[in-house]
Amino acid sequence: MPQYKGTLRMRIRDVIEAIPDTAGIAVSSKVTVGAGASGIVASMAQWNWPAIVASSVAICGLAINFYFQHRRDKRDRDENRRKEELHQAQLKALQNRCDL
Repeated sequence: MPQYKGTLRMRIRDVIEAIPDTAGIAVSSKVTVGAGASGIVASMAQWNWPAIVASSVAICGLAINFYFQHRRDKRDRDENRRKEELHQAQLKALQNRCDL
């Protein structure tokens, strides 16, 4: 979570923005594992349609998980870029103060 000086509102907004990604990743992971296990059991029992449906759900779960992981990674990269820009600005301000 980003560290903002004295602005609790920014932290709450960041947490609220991260909730859908976190929930999506958690749910899609569980659905993928459950559907994969169901597909294996259905295949072993030679139930064709349940195996096909379970495998399709597992593949959809993987795709959803990939989507939310990608969103989270993009948000983290943007946050790190902002932190680096802030750090460089602070260093420049300190250098300018020392030059006077």
